[in-house]
Amino acid sequence: MTDQELSTYLPAHGDRLALKSCALKTRRKSLIEKLKTTFNHFGDNNKEKAHSTKKMREKPQKSTRMVEIGWRHYCDKKQCFKHVRGPIGGNRRISILKIAKAEDITETAIQLFFPDGSSPYGKIDEFDFELQDYKCHKITNDIDVNEILQSDRKVTGLTNVRFYLSTKRKTSLKNSIDDDDYVTGIKTPPRLTMTLRRRSLDKLIDDLSSPVNNPSTSISGPSTSTSDQMSETPERVDVRSFYEDFVSMDNQPFSMDPLTFEIGYGDIDNVEAAPIENIMVLRRGHIFEDLLKAFEQNFFDSGSLKIEMILPSGEREIAEDLGGVWRDALSEFWSTFYEKCTVGTIFKVPCIRHDFGDKEWRSVGKILFCGYTSEKYFPIQMAPVFVKYCFFIHFEDDELTSNFLNFISETDKQTIEEAQKNFDSVSHDELIDVFASYDCKWAPTKDNLGQLIRDIAHQELIQKPAFIVKCIQQELGKKVEAFSEILNVYETLKPSVRNCLSKIILYNPENTTLEQSNVFNFLKKFIKETDDKTRESLFRFCTGSNLPIVTIKVDFTQTLGVARLPIGHTCSGLLQISSTYESYVVFRNELKSVLSSNIWVMDIV
Repeated sequence: MTDQELSTYLPAHGDRLALKSCALKTRRKSLIEKLKTTFNHFGDNNKEKAHSTKKMREKPQKSTRMVEIGWRHYCDKKQCFKHVRGPIGGNRRISILKIAKAEDITETAIQLFFPDGSSPYGKIDEFDFELQDYKCHKITNDIDVNEILQSDRKVTGLTNVRFYLSTKRKTSLKNSIDDDDYVTGIKTPPRLTMTLRRRSLDKLIDDLSSPVNNPSTSISGPSTSTSDQMSETPERVDVRSFYEDFVSMDNQPFSMDPLTFEIGYGDIDNVEAAPIENIMVLRRGHIFEDLLKAFEQNFFDSGSLKIEMILPSGEREIAEDLGGVWRDALSEFWSTFYEKCTVGTIFKVPCIRHDFGDKEWRSVGKILFCGYTSEKYFPIQMAPVFVKYCFFIHFEDDELTSNFLNFISETDKQTIEEAQKNFDSVSHDELIDVFASYDCKWAPTKDNLGQLIRDIAHQELIQKPAFIVKCIQQELGKKVEAFSEILNVYETLKPSVRNCLSKIILYNPENTTLEQSNVFNFLKKFIKETDDKTRESLFRFCTGSNLPIVTIKVDFTQTLGVARLPIGHTCSGLLQISSTYESYVVFRNELKSVLSSNIWVMDIV
């Protein structure tokens, strides 16, 4: 409608403008609403497309997952569960339903470790079974694998699930044989067949002539035993029949066909096998690193641990470990530990290293426990207050101060002791230098000297190694009872003259000659005159341990010249020395030359 046509209805020009403006706003609003509707519809389509794409990309949920299953068997002798790593044990990775319960997992584990219903430890009906988690807690049948995974992930942050089948022999079936030390139930072996090639008829007749002279002679298999003693009647092969066959073969063409003999062993119901041993291979020159890595992965049973040494040339050391090689490895480990991981002089304390974390220090705690429980070896150069702190034992301030004086250098020790006696007689600058080296914030005076020494001692011996103590306590916290007597025998382990002489005896005192007695006196005189380091070398040469924990039994030989060298048997603690020494000076010179050599090879089995 034009303005002229609209004027017939609205004569005033202003009214016509107002009407046109209102109509224009209404049109604009309708256009905006249409535009919004169009955009909203386009957005909904994109959301639907994105949602459908996300659905397509989502992986289908699996109904199973991989879990690890191990085996723990109860040792009646040690009253604890122990891992079974061989020959049938060991961790297994299997796929199992997420909704599986404890009963289902237990049945699967029994099938793994008890194939055909039996294992080297016995049959299924001889044991009580229980499923446990990684904390050795029993798993009830009201939760499934998925729930266990979710709970473990909240606590540990790990995504792997590990279960343990725990077995314990039923009370009615226990016998005198320790299940953990011996493997029983070995089946009857197959009959053995021995094949011989005939060389000549006369030779065979000669070989059989001895049995023919005694017609009752026969070849029999060995008898076996079950439990304490059991005898079996072995099958017999009569040699006379062979002789008659050979005689009937006279004047016949000779054949090279093999002769076959079947040798029977009778029925073997139960044979005792050797204990399962943990064999650890260490490299000479790298014992410190190898032991740490080995104990990071396992906590070895000290009773079954055997050591094999690899020489720098790559060849295996001939020695067989009956205790001596393990003691030698412990001596090497702690000697290296003192050099690399401790600070102090007479008494030492572990120090923080950037390449030593929680697992390394916990390994040190494991080695400490294993070495002491198996061989009574203990690193006695550790400060006693530090050891007490590790074992939750209270110590007095006076003991802390005395340990600190043996921890610092000899010069600093003399300065502090003089200041304790007469403060004015000591140079004030020297005293400040001593305390400044330990980040002391106070100026030492006559009044605060005692408190200052105690504070610095607590800082150096207790506060600085606090993280190390925490790691060691994680391994020793539940085993402190094993070290209950360590503080009582602390002094007896030191390589002092008195302790070393008490560990030296004659191997055969009844048949000792005068010359042998003189050489034995030479050895005791040598121990009295030498220092602690030399005495440590002597005991390590004879017993493998640089501490007097094994008695040295002295035996004598009649060797002369170059062959007149002492021979140490570390496993038995036997020292063989020649009785032909004419003087103490010659004896001391030759023995020192052997002990001062840093290259000892164990080549006696």
